[in-house]
Formats: sequence, C-alpha cells, structure tokens
Amino acid sequence: MISKEVREELRAVHSELRKPFPVESHSIRELPGTSNLYIYLPWEVIRDRLDEVCPDYHFEFTLPEYDHTANLVTCVVTLEILGIKKQALAAVPITQINAKTQKDMSRGNAVDRLHAEAIKNGAEAHCCGRYISNQLFCYKLLLKHKERLDDETRGKLNKMHNQFREAMQSALGYADAPKPQKQSEKNQPSILHAMAGVTHKHKISEGQVRRLWGMGKGELGLSTEAIKLAYKQYGFDKAEDISTDKYDAVIDYMKILSERKAEPQSSKTDNVVPFTSSLYPQHNAFVKRISVITGHNADWIMKQCSHYGGNEPGDLDPSKLRLLIQDIAVDYGFSSCVYADREKAAIAFHGKVAFYEGAGQKWGQGVLDWITETQQAAQQQTVR
Repeated sequence: MISKEVREELRAVHSELRKPFPVESHSIRELPGTSNLYIYLPWEVIRDRLDEVCPDYHFEFTLPEYDHTANLVTCVVTLEILGIKKQALAAVPITQINAKTQKDMSRGNAVDRLHAEAIKNGAEAHCCGRYISNQLFCYKLLLKHKERLDDETRGKLNKMHNQFREAMQSALGYADAPKPQKQSEKNQPSILHAMAGVTHKHKISEGQVRRLWGMGKGELGLSTEAIKLAYKQYGFDKAEDISTDKYDAVIDYMKILSERKAEPQSSKTDNVVPFTSSLYPQHNAFVKRISVITGHNADWIMKQCSHYGGNEPGDLDPSKLRLLIQDIAVDYGFSSCVYADREKAAIAFHGKVAFYEGAGQKWGQGVLDWITETQQAAQQQTVR
C-alpha cells in the first residue's frame, strides 16, 4: 500500500503526463498489414516529457529475447516514478520485409527499435501518451490545428479522411446530431425517391393502429409498455408512425413478447445474468461474456436496457446495444480505478473501438480487448 501523500503526488504527476502533446510533436506512419495510417509519438518526445515532469524517473529493461519463428524480439520494461513501478511488454519485428518488393524496410537494428518501443510502452503504463490509442481523438486534434503541421504530415493527415469518415458519423457520439425535419416535409415523397424509383413509405391507417392495440391488449395480453417496446424496436416513437412495410414485423414481435411472457421465469442471482431467448440472442451471449469480467449483475444490466427500450440485451437493436456496451465498459473503467473519471474512460473506450473499426476489424473485438486490458491494469494496481 502506498501512502496518501505519495498517492496524491503520483496523481499530480500522472495528470501532467496524461496531457496531450503539442500537435507538431506527432508523426504519422503506415499501419503494417493494412492500408491505414497511424498517428504516433516518437520516443524522443516521450523521453522529453518524462525529463520535464519527473526527472528522477528510472527505467529497467530485461535482456532482449529473439523469436525467429515469429520474427519478433521482445523485452519487459519497468518504469519507476516516485517509487511506484509499472511494467509493460515491448515487441518489434526483427526484420520488416515489404510484401510487394520483398526488401528489408527495417530502420536501424532491432535492439535500437526495441529500446524505443520499450520507452513508449513503459511511459504509457504511467499514463504518458496513453491517448494515442484513441486514434479518432488524435485525428481530430491534428485536424483542428493542421496549420501547425509540416507539409508532409499535413498531406498524410488529409489521406486519413476516409479512414475516419464512418467513425466520425457513428452512433458513438462523434457526429453532429441530424437537423430535425420540417413538419411540412414529413410524409412527403422526396425528389430523390422519385429519381431513384423508390416508393415512399406510408404510415399505417387509423384502423391498423386500433387493430394493433386491440390485438396486443386482448389476444396477446400485453401491457402498454410491452406494446410500445414492440414498435420502438423498429425505430417508431408512437404507433401512428409505423410504416406499412414494418407493420407485420411489429405484430410478429408482439407475439414473441407474448410467448416470452407466458414462459416461467428463472430465479435471479447476483452473479448470473438469466437472459432468455429473444430477437437478438447473440446480444445476450456477448453481454454475458463481458459481464463475467466486469462483474455487472443481471439487475444492473436490465435496468440499463430499460433506458433503451428493452428488458434485456437481446431486445436491443445493434445501435442501442452499442450504447449499452458503452455504459458497461465506462462504468467498469471508472469503478476499477483505472481511469480517474467516466469521461476519460469513455474517451479511451471510444478510441479503442474506433481504431479497430478503422483497421477493418470487428468493433466487438475492440470492446473485448479494451475490457481485458482494463482488467489487467486494475490487477496491476492491486498488486502494487
């Protein structure tokens, strides 16, 4: 256990180390194995920040270990600040062969590159430059002050536009909210619909609205909230807004809710998430997998689901599931004391997911990796 005084001093040091570097300190390089670019901090600027904030820091490195089969050389680095040691793993390719030309593109020898990587990873364990994992944040930071970049870096930044276009417009909160449609424009076929030969979607009739409520209440025995859940599942705020092409789907979902209502409910425990079969069973499985690590119980998760119009994750469409996963991840990052507040946890989480999607990988894998890394960081803090 560290003393309260050291903890407060360390928090102040970490606060300074955590601050973003000047825009011109960043560089951009190709991300191996992809067509994407990656914003990074050269190891020299990391060292300079350490010299400035905590000049009495101390690095220790294990001897390099070569794995020629995997073409990797690795070491473990330990960075000590104020008597607090944190470890990280560093690994670099022994040789970097260009896939097209088959030429060795390695810069310097492997040990020098490993040393540079170890300094960056060790410093990141103490919060320095950690925001680099949030590539979307870095992109927006450089874009905002691009006039301070040199011509080469500015050119590479321009090439990253397509890489982050979808992330900037995603449901993670980076895109501007769409402007509300004028009342006079609602329910009117657009010129684009006509040009594309697409039929404008009409709303159901008053008779169909009455039939929906009558069937839900009378035949299916559903509550008002359950009926609302059925049409909100398809993005409609009220029954009168349901489009004719989604009417049958809403009715079918009401039948599913009625069948589930008739099933015997299993007892709840604090450590088991007793989700039943639902419209998106894969969502239940994914949340179960995450909750094993984060420790969130069924009651907490289902309470969060209710904010998004469902009783359990399987009731939520993919966009709303993302919001639920974000709630779980951010709460875990903050409650595990890895992040000082929820905002910092959210920034790190969003960055991880956006980075994975920008690299063409599944967002769910980014979620799992972020939660696993947070778990490991929490365990290291406990040990120390």
